[in-house]
Amino acid sequence: MNKLKLIKNQTLSKSTTLKIGGKAKFFCRPRSLNEIIHCINFAKVNKLQVFFIGGGSNLLVSDNGINGLVINTCRLNKIKVNYDEIIIESGTTIEKLNKIAIKKKLTGLEFSSGLPGTIGGAVYMNARAYGGEFSKIVEEVEVLNYNGELKILRKNDFKYSYKKSVFMNDDLFIYRIKLKLKKGEPKEIRSKYKENYIDRKKKRQYKYPSAGCIFKNNYDLNLICGKLLDEMGLKGTNFGGATIPDFHANFIINSKKAKADDVKNLIEYIENKVFKEKGIKLDREIKLIGFTDHST
Repeated sequence: MNKLKLIKNQTLSKSTTLKIGGKAKFFCRPRSLNEIIHCINFAKVNKLQVFFIGGGSNLLVSDNGINGLVINTCRLNKIKVNYDEIIIESGTTIEKLNKIAIKKKLTGLEFSSGLPGTIGGAVYMNARAYGGEFSKIVEEVEVLNYNGELKILRKNDFKYSYKKSVFMNDDLFIYRIKLKLKKGEPKEIRSKYKENYIDRKKKRQYKYPSAGCIFKNNYDLNLICGKLLDEMGLKGTNFGGATIPDFHANFIINSKKAKADDVKNLIEYIENKVFKEKGIKLDREIKLIGFTDHST
């Protein structure tokens, strides 16, 4: 595969924010569009399923690993700024993106301060926080399908709603994104970034490995999952090394060398309890991969 290094039996726990995960049969970190296409072609020839991983947030990987090719996007991190537009590759971290926006005096991204993961993952799920969301600032997205074909999607194509998008079609990989921002006052931009980051830190969101919120809120039903699970007394519940922390009932943290099955079993316990006692079927925000049963 040219100069692209293909790694066999790569441990994935270092590639997820939960710090959990078995080995990938094959693993690579492409640096360009051509290298991504090489990866996809390699998978086709060898009849391997392809999995893309960015920052590894909102993700639980089985301890049995993944019998396929995992493409980590961390080296797809080129950025270009044209006045109030940022063109950015999908593997760029939100942290790096924030720093560029501040440096270029661009406002509109402050809501994302402190979000883990990459811009690709944030655009994929329309990440939102502090009254902002990516659907408001994303102008264009270049996507690649598994035939190696590149296509540009624009606002009307995204089909954004609460934590949903057209990008959740498994046949599409987000390669590059164009964001439309506004010029702003540097002091105000920095102040808002700092305020949001400090708020996250006060809530102890960085203290333990986690995948962020496990379940989606349902605003049609006025369902805020963290509030519901807290009212049901679920904080402190644990399976093995996986725990619902006292600071957020919609989080599961890796409190003590948790196994993937610990987290999965705790997720299923919450789902069953809520359905049995409240008649509510929770919708997962976290994605499970590498598991063989049908509950994932």
